[in-house]
Amino acid sequence: MCPGPEVHSPCAVAESDLKWRLEEEGSSWRFTVCVTGKPNVDLKPEALRLEREGAEAVVLPVPPEAQPVDLAAARVSFSSKRRELVVKWPRKAGSEQGDAAPEASKPREQVHGATSSEASTEDPSEASSSSDESPASGETSNAAALEVPAAPADASPDAFPQEKLDAHTTPGELSTSVDASCPEESEVSAAAPDTPVATPSRSAEEWKALGNEAVKAADYAAALDSYSAGLAVEPDHAILLSNRTLCLHKLGRLEDALVDAKRCVALRPDFFKAFLRGALVLRELGRPQEALELLRKAPLHEEVEKLSAEVKPEAEAAEERRIAALGGAERKKEEGNLLFKKGLFEQALPVYNEALALCSDPVGELALAIRNNRAGCYHQLSNFESVVEDSTFVLEQQPDNFKALMRRMIALEPLEKYEAALRDARAVLRLAPSNDAANRLQHRLSKLVRDRERERNSA
Repeated sequence: MCPGPEVHSPCAVAESDLKWRLEEEGSSWRFTVCVTGKPNVDLKPEALRLEREGAEAVVLPVPPEAQPVDLAAARVSFSSKRRELVVKWPRKAGSEQGDAAPEASKPREQVHGATSSEASTEDPSEASSSSDESPASGETSNAAALEVPAAPADASPDAFPQEKLDAHTTPGELSTSVDASCPEESEVSAAAPDTPVATPSRSAEEWKALGNEAVKAADYAAALDSYSAGLAVEPDHAILLSNRTLCLHKLGRLEDALVDAKRCVALRPDFFKAFLRGALVLRELGRPQEALELLRKAPLHEEVEKLSAEVKPEAEAAEERRIAALGGAERKKEEGNLLFKKGLFEQALPVYNEALALCSDPVGELALAIRNNRAGCYHQLSNFESVVEDSTFVLEQQPDNFKALMRRMIALEPLEKYEAALRDARAVLRLAPSNDAANRLQHRLSKLVRDRERERNSA
């Protein structure tokens, strides 16, 4: 029976007495060695050789029932937090059918240089390990995952492939150096808590190639480990973030996938696939309105348009359900907003009037928001006097309301109230110094206002 997840306390062993244990974990063998420092590891079919700084090399024989170690599928990881070196490899078919030696079904424990009975003082509850096959934060993974599920007949690496996957790259030799140059747990990306620490000998591109091969085999857990290791080397690698988004999505870790998609969008706003993957995650999370909004910010692309067309009716239906759940003035305001977004300004105006009439507090936040939106409606209909009236009402209660200030500033100019428009432009620039519309208006009106003042003064 595969042991369930348990909390491990750090191994407390002397450097001269290496404790180890062998146990079955699902369809794999798990060989755990308690060490106090990061060793160099050399894995053979019948033994594990450890080289530790300041100590002689130690060879730990693999028990006969677990031999030979499948070097191509084996996975080596080290946890500085638990002080454990873990090696996993697939069990032979015979051992899964009960053909192994009788004691193979129980964890085998031993202290290097001691008998099995001398090692049995270790608490069994501390000896059992988590069934999670993903390396924990702070571990160093140096090979592909153990089990590669068969891809379904219609499978492809991605509904929206990141790019043409690179040519196959072999995992390399299992003799690896786990040294102090590996990033510690605090340096691992927060988007994926099981991010492994990258082996210094591999670049981000090499980890990407390994991940791409795992995606081709539909082994998204192994691909996740490789992409995460690449991101430990190069945290702002946008393609790795996008590819890891795919894996996290496939593995059902939607919130983590969304974090990676947003990071990728921020790094590469020109990369349409990051927007697609983020929108697909939001859609599965039941947030089609946000998915559609994200797609509207994406670069123009055929696949973006196709997904937008699919998501739009879902977003509209979700918005209608949200509005239907509201009541009174809030509901009317949202109905007006919906008409405004569709460009139906004349229809939106009476709905805003109804919403304002339903407000119990004429200067409350809801009433001011409705007035502000109504001012936007008046602006679209070129009713600038009404824009100024509603915006001024809002600004009397909320002097720093940016939207109201902008709307009044723009409406004052066609009414030829240049001095007031210039004052509003300067107020806008105090809140947002790089605002383009205010800067242009100030440039246009400054000389005009000065000339008019000189004329009045000379009259």
